[in-house]
Amino acid sequence: MSPSRWPDILHFLQRGYEKCTFEGRAEIQLRLRRLLHECVFTGSKNQAAWEEALVRPLVAEASALREGNTWSSVLTFAATLETQHLLAAVSHGFALAVRAPVVWEGHDVSFQEKHFNGLNRRGWCRALALLPCLVRARSLRLSSFRDSNLQLFAASTLQRASREFCSQVVVLPYSFCKEHCGEHIDLPSPRHLGAQRRTDARKKGGGLLLGTGPLQWDEENSRSFAVRLEVLSPGERLDIGVTAQAPFAHFASEATGRRRPQVAFAEDLLSSWVVESSGLLVGSHAGLRIRDERWNARSLCAGDLVRLTVMMNGELHLSVNGDSVAMWRAQIPCRIPIFPVVDLFEGAPQIRLEPLNFDGK
Repeated sequence: MSPSRWPDILHFLQRGYEKCTFEGRAEIQLRLRRLLHECVFTGSKNQAAWEEALVRPLVAEASALREGNTWSSVLTFAATLETQHLLAAVSHGFALAVRAPVVWEGHDVSFQEKHFNGLNRRGWCRALALLPCLVRARSLRLSSFRDSNLQLFAASTLQRASREFCSQVVVLPYSFCKEHCGEHIDLPSPRHLGAQRRTDARKKGGGLLLGTGPLQWDEENSRSFAVRLEVLSPGERLDIGVTAQAPFAHFASEATGRRRPQVAFAEDLLSSWVVESSGLLVGSHAGLRIRDERWNARSLCAGDLVRLTVMMNGELHLSVNGDSVAMWRAQIPCRIPIFPVVDLFEGAPQIRLEPLNFDGK
């Protein structure tokens, strides 16, 4: 085949790829990966041939490939083998074993930001490629991303793709962020839904918990999350609210990457609306100090389910065990993403985050 025809062929391949379902894209990716593993496995006995191929310059025709094209990325990788330092570690048997669904049975799988590299550009990534193998997993979750826009896109894509690949697996819309939490907080479960303040904490503070993902709209045009108070001694309190910033944004400047001073309490968060234990609504917005005398966190007991709901009109509601208790005219904009906030600032309480439509199994 003449190299001059490559751009035309790649153009039609790209159009076909973009029209494929997630399942079709997965099949294409798996076939290409399988072919590459076979090449490496077959040629592993001839080290001299590999060395000769790796020192060859990229063919001139490859420069005609359209930048950002999915197929150009595949063919460029095949031509240059930029990851030659990993060839020694490639195992054909291991690649097959990792993709066996039984390997992931009962596991809670956490995807990191790096697993979604290329999603915006190619419509495909490592996380989506793995989904067909996770049909026996227990749950899927996203960790906290530095790029909040990518996290929003990744979350919606993961929800849609999981319905096609592994519809029986629970996809957690959010969980507690392990990378950015209070210094006295432990997250003992692999799904990071349970949290506890350590008993050796002598001072108040250091009990901050942030949600990894934004709250989703429900059928009643509201956004909400709930926490179950599993352990709460008499007199212990907590603060609860939402923030418009992803966890990473509270601890580092996006422009400089420098870490901000330690955020000890929920009221120190950026772009936040937090209800203190006394019923006072505080945060980083002017004129927020609104009190509802009906809310008193000291009256909460172990076993209670506390739900925070943000309405379409910006009001913030708190309910306990399904009964509405208090309301604040917080004026939270409906067009911004909001993330859960819980502050276990004293004592040694234990709580469990219960995302919307999650049965806890």
